[in-house]
Amino acid sequence: MQSDRPPPQAAEALCRAADRIGSLRLEPARVGSWPELAKRAPLVVRAHPLSGSATRYPTGRAVTGGAQIINYVQRLNVLETMKGVAPAGLRLALPGVEPLPPAKDPLNETYPGPLASDEAYVLFLEPTGLSGLYTPIGGWQGIYPIGDDGRTVALAGAGFAQLGGLTPSELRARLRSAASRP
Repeated sequence: MQSDRPPPQAAEALCRAADRIGSLRLEPARVGSWPELAKRAPLVVRAHPLSGSATRYPTGRAVTGGAQIINYVQRLNVLETMKGVAPAGLRLALPGVEPLPPAKDPLNETYPGPLASDEAYVLFLEPTGLSGLYTPIGGWQGIYPIGDDGRTVALAGAGFAQLGGLTPSELRARLRSAASRP
């Protein structure tokens, strides 16, 4: 009779991976300008999270008020790589808190939680140190939703206005101009 359980070695490897993801500190440092964001990002992709792919990894840490910090990991469907080389099986790591705070709570700026899987985004990413696992640079500064018109949206107070309202080809041109600046 075959069991649905993974062999003991595989289960142990999964536990070790979960421990490593849970121990990551994903509090992003903000960047000062869009050219700095573009230069610092080894990977820029247009992608959307796969539906139902958000996995939660408790960190064992809490914020003031007692909310627990959770690292969320989502698999991405890469639609286009704009800079760098996207690894097969690209995964996105974002910190969040539970219970979920109200929409206007400042905690959401630092701990965004998982992205909506029915949206496409341009993501400015850096590696976390774990294979295939990346996180946005500057938190919300590295996340640009794609609107119904196919243009990027710079989130008020978080994104850079110079990266909002752009088509993919306009964004690629902006990335090339940032790369050529000293």
